[in-house]
Amino acid sequence: MKASDFQEWLKKISQLSRSQKEQARHCLGEVAPQAAVVKWLEDFFEPSYPACQASRPYRWGYQAGLQHFRCRACKHTFTAVSGTLLIRLRYKEQWLNYSAALIEGLTVRASATPRGIDKNTSFRWHHRFLVLPVATKANRLQGIVEADGTFFPSSCKGQPPPGPSAA
Repeated sequence: MKASDFQEWLKKISQLSRSQKEQARHCLGEVAPQAAVVKWLEDFFEPSYPACQASRPYRWGYQAGLQHFRCRACKHTFTAVSGTLLIRLRYKEQWLNYSAALIEGLTVRASATPRGIDKNTSFRWHHRFLVLPVATKANRLQGIVEADGTFFPSSCKGQPPPGPSAA
């Protein structure tokens, strides 16, 4: 391919829809979406059983594509999503796409249709995925912050004007 054709192709990538970008990644040989989610979960997961918090569990096979662990202390089994909001959610390959749709501000139905999930599934995911951002409050702002005026409808008739009082 000529360099000019390649540059033109690169410029058009930004015009692709999310599903078209996923198809392009798949054709280019990138990691499958489910494998990417599983790898991320397992890389950032410190294995300990959520109930007893015992450390040093041992591997106990795979369940639904996730590494399964067994607690040495209480012998219970668990995965990376045990004790999290992602427990019992299916379609791992769509989790990243769905979270991107939430960031874009799409509706429940608009988020569900292109991902091939039902609107009811989308509704459940919507509430589960938004629990953490709602619970996590920003302690300080960073970058460019814009503030706009706010109108508070109130009447101050019959009250003395604000300011220093004359004695």
